[in-house]
Amino acid sequence: MKISELFQLNELAIEDGKRYPKKRELYQKIVSSAGKHFIGIVGPRGVGKTVLLKQLALELPRTFYISVDTLEGDDLFEIARELGERYKVKSLLLDEIHFQPGYDRALKKIFDFLKIRVIFTSSVSLSLFDSTVDLSRRTTLEYLYPFTF
Repeated sequence: MKISELFQLNELAIEDGKRYPKKRELYQKIVSSAGKHFIGIVGPRGVGKTVLLKQLALELPRTFYISVDTLEGDDLFEIARELGERYKVKSLLLDEIHFQPGYDRALKKIFDFLKIRVIFTSSVSLSLFDSTVDLSRRTTLEYLYPFTF
């Protein structure tokens, strides 16, 4: 996918984030967290993970949103490298990361070699624990639960 297409999708995500003014408790926890660690947001489908990322894209500076299921075999590391080096992106928001084959290796490589923070979502939390690459020291997993009434 061309970088220009990713920028168009990022702009659409930011615009969509405006539709959701109310924020879940996890939003503030993510915004206030410090450190180099990555954050993985896991939870069942439809719980609000994508909305949370779009809200972050709207309000955090130098942040870039990518819905990973729109990538067509693109190298996640190379995308992160170009966004960080060429466009000065500081935080990369990756929605539905489990759609990227070898995402665990890509995350490790990004963590080890780039100065960019990653916040990602997945509704397939089991694959995060079954990974052959140790992400435990690099990633903090946060669970987003369904709303309660």
